[in-house]
Amino acid sequence: MGDVSLGVLEGGPHAALIDGMARLCAADAAVRAIWVGGSLAAGTGDVFSDVDFRVAVAPEDVEHWVEPDWSRYLPSPPCGGVLLRFGERALLHHLVLEDGAIVDFYVQDVTSHNYEPHIVVLLCRDEAFRVMLEEFLRPAAALVREIDGAVVRQFFVDYWISTHKQLKALARKYDYSLFAGLYMERMPLLRAWHMELVGLDIDGRATLHMIGALHKGLAGRLSAAQSDLLGAPSRTPEEAIAVIEGIRAEMARVGRWLAARYAFAYPHELEAVVLRFWEAHKAGAALSCVMFADAAGRFRRCLAVGSRARRERVECPRSCIGCLIARRRCRSAGWRVHPRSVAAVAGCRAGCTRACGRWGAVGGCRA
Repeated sequence: MGDVSLGVLEGGPHAALIDGMARLCAADAAVRAIWVGGSLAAGTGDVFSDVDFRVAVAPEDVEHWVEPDWSRYLPSPPCGGVLLRFGERALLHHLVLEDGAIVDFYVQDVTSHNYEPHIVVLLCRDEAFRVMLEEFLRPAAALVREIDGAVVRQFFVDYWISTHKQLKALARKYDYSLFAGLYMERMPLLRAWHMELVGLDIDGRATLHMIGALHKGLAGRLSAAQSDLLGAPSRTPEEAIAVIEGIRAEMARVGRWLAARYAFAYPHELEAVVLRFWEAHKAGAALSCVMFADAAGRFRRCLAVGSRARRERVECPRSCIGCLIARRRCRSAGWRVHPRSVAAVAGCRAGCTRACGRWGAVGGCRA
């Protein structure tokens, strides 16, 4: 079956799985080498780490691994996976096993190089390829790096162009822009804070490794106000506008500070155009939000007098969504809404009442 040795992986995370995979693969004479890369090879992995498992085969055998019989190579069956191709000489199966482990099963031919910062060789039957494996070791691209003024200036140019498009999404009432759009606001903000507070730039791609480096840099450094801004609610257009404006204010502050410190030209003119256009058009884009707030205000006028409440029926200012938003606002203010008070049609009638006793007609209550 071959002389499999886990080396430094012995006793570490996923050691039993790696050993089982290696011994099963070693039973196939077509497998010329087996090694492990990634965080486990680096000694920084844990039970949640992917198993970056690699095998090398002859060039003519790579295609046999497109749809392998996994019972021959895995001690635990896969429940699902994705196949990625890297030309004709390599492929990767990204698998989730029955026991919950994630395996990146990489297959390449013995003529190809696969550079990575750390590897642990478990088995090699080809001396020429063993020499190649020693050449695989290359430093990983840094997730954090020194701040380059030209790069950071372009980062802020990109941010102001991106945030300028928020108005388009609001005006067109793209419901999910409140989620996706603010993600595109908060990630640049985190990068900007990392530069300000840590003194290093960080990769802009939101990978799990980047998030880990970001956490390491910012842990315990953010103020209460900054944490509040990150976690501010964005359930309605009105709330989203408040968050966007808060993030823009922080980006402008940090950008100016970085420009002064690292001697680059902050894009003042671009920022001014974006903010001027925003102030000129945001009221129209958020018209529905203003009308929702008006409806909520009229609902609150159903004030309780002692143990009784007056009843007020309110015509929706717009469509049914207005009633839904108003209901949420009333509830957050301690009011209750009759479950039948919002109809599934435009122009419905909605009623909101203080929590004062028995429910009566739709749109109100009787105590």
